[in-house]
Formats: sequence, structure tokens, C-alpha cells
Amino acid sequence: MPYMAIFGRILNGNFFSGYWNQFRHYLFSEGRLVQLITLKPIDLYKEETEIEIDTALVKLSIDSKLENIVQRRIDRTIHLLTSKLSDSIKDAYSYNFKLNIKAMATDEEISKFFNHHFAQQKIDIEENKYAIIIENIRWETTTSAITLRMNFNLEANRWFLRQSKKGVAVFTGNIQYHQPRFVIKTRKLDYTLETKSKTLKMIDYFYHQQILENVNQYFQYNFQEDLQNAQKEAEEQLNNSGNNWLKGTLESFELDNISIHQGKLHATFFAKGKLQLIR
Repeated sequence: MPYMAIFGRILNGNFFSGYWNQFRHYLFSEGRLVQLITLKPIDLYKEETEIEIDTALVKLSIDSKLENIVQRRIDRTIHLLTSKLSDSIKDAYSYNFKLNIKAMATDEEISKFFNHHFAQQKIDIEENKYAIIIENIRWETTTSAITLRMNFNLEANRWFLRQSKKGVAVFTGNIQYHQPRFVIKTRKLDYTLETKSKTLKMIDYFYHQQILENVNQYFQYNFQEDLQNAQKEAEEQLNNSGNNWLKGTLESFELDNISIHQGKLHATFFAKGKLQLIR
């Protein structure tokens, strides 16, 4: 699909540079000891920002927590007292972190994204016989469903029918994800035709299901490879940050949830990993 690597672009090249700056500031800040005596996870990184993905503006809310270093040292002491020496040595300088990314895009911005990719696209119904040319798309959401209004131009190239007709197709459906895993798709996708053209109504009568099958492919996105590439890129940023005393592993990066609320599409990503101080 032309819009692959959406999630990978959320973790852009500058993200982890800022993250490591925050980490260094935390390690060497004067108030760190006061913070540590709470024995609670440390709020390491918080940022509100926005990025542009193919003309669409996506707002991001990012926060990260780091395992409390004092708590880890208490755990290390317990390991020593309980003869778990190998675990103690292995984990003494490794600290877990969690990363949450909340992404939000309005209906207007999603419409821009779809138009960027699909406006003026040609969808063949029957090769060299009927084709739909997409003029523009408007994305709308309700509490649990999506509505996509597509203005189109249908071109007929039959020996008995050579003409072009304009119309509006209104697609409706529900967003479904992780069924199967790593796939976002629409459920109960259907459409109605807004037109007075008898020609369009006739073609819709004979080709309704075929049109649905052709359009449905644009509403499916397998993001497994995207997440894997994002995880790999994040680790490269993590381990090429110019530090010879710090290295890390991003153990997982997953899409946790997708929801629709008040004309906005929300997605939540969750990552966890381990930072290791190199002595």
C-alpha cells in the first residue's frame, strides 16, 4: 500500500536524541536524590508535539517512565542476600523503561491524508470497460463508525456506452484491529450511491459487490513490518547517540489501541525496553 510506514515515522530521527538528553539530565541533576527516595518510577520524558505525515497533521503526546535506580539497588541487595548472585551481576546496571505515545488526528487531517494518496486514482471495475476516477475524499467519524464520502467520475468504455458520469459514493463501516494480529481493517463496509444518473444506478446494480471488493483493499493495513522497522530504527538511534557509557534495547513496540471520539481518531502505542550503563 502507498501509505506504509505510518507508525515508523512517528518515531522520527530526532525523537531518541531528545530522550537521551533527558536521561542524562536525570542522572546528573542536583535534585535527583530527592526524587529517588520516593522509590517510585521516575517520569523521565514528557512532550507534546506534532508531525506531518503526507500533508496530514498528527498530534503526539509522549511520556516515559524509568525504573527507579534506588529501588533497583534494593532489589540487587535482596538478590545478594538470597544467593541470586548471577541475577544481581547481570541486572545491576540495567534499568527498565516504558514509553507511551498517544497519536491523534482530526477528520479534516485524515481527509488530507486520503486525498494525498488516492485523489485522481483509477479503480478498474472491468478492465477497459468501466473505471472509477476518484476526485476527492472526505473522512468523517461518529462514536464507533467511519463515513467516507467519495466524489468520483465513472468512465464507461463499452461499444454501446461511451460516456463519463459524476457521482458520490458514501462508504460506511467500523474500524477493527488486531483481528488478525497486526492488521487494521474495516468491518461491515458498504456504500450507498448519491446520483440521479440511471447509468450509474444500473452499473451499481450489477457491480456493487465487485466495487466493494476493489475499494476494500484501500481500507486494510498490515502494520507488522512497519512496527518491526520502527523498533529497529529506534534501537539504532538508541545505540548511536554518541554515548560510550550507555546502551539499550527496545524489547517491544506495539499498537495498543485505536478509538474514535468527537471527530478524532486516536491511536496509542506502547514500547518497553532496557537501558544498560556500561562501566
